[in-house]
Amino acid sequence: MAIVEAPEAFLFQRLTSQTSVYTLIGTRVFPMMAPTGTALPLVIYQRSAVSRQQSLSGPVGLPVVTLQLTSYASSYTAVKSIARAVRVAVDGWTGTTSGVTIQRTSLQAESDGMVLPQDDQSLPVYSVDQTFDFRIVEAMQ
Repeated sequence: MAIVEAPEAFLFQRLTSQTSVYTLIGTRVFPMMAPTGTALPLVIYQRSAVSRQQSLSGPVGLPVVTLQLTSYASSYTAVKSIARAVRVAVDGWTGTTSGVTIQRTSLQAESDGMVLPQDDQSLPVYSVDQTFDFRIVEAMQ
C-alpha cells in the first residue's frame, strides 16, 4: 500500500467537503493528472517543492510543502469561480487529521492559463494555477 504524505492525503477531502468547491467540480480532484476522458471542470494537484529546516541535532520536523493546484474549465468565468472557491477552501487552512497537523497554509502565487486545442474543432480549456505553501508537523520516524 502506497503512503500518501500530508497535505496531499487530506486535499481531496478538504476540497470535496467544501460546498462552494463541490458545487462547481463535484469529486473531480486528482493528483498529477486527470484520467483520460474526465469531464471538465476539474482540479489537479502536485507537489512542487518541500523545504525541511535543520537544527544542529538534525531535522526540525516542520517542513513547508509547496503544492500547485490547477483548476480547469471550459470558460474563463467558470475557471475563475473554481479558483476563487479553491482559494477560500485552502488559504489559511489549519487543523489536525490522522495525527498530522497543518499549522499554516498560504497562497503564494496565482496565474491564468489556457490550453489551446490540437485541432480546429475543439474549444480552448482555461486554467488557473495556484501555488500554496503548507507548514506541517512531520512525523520524525
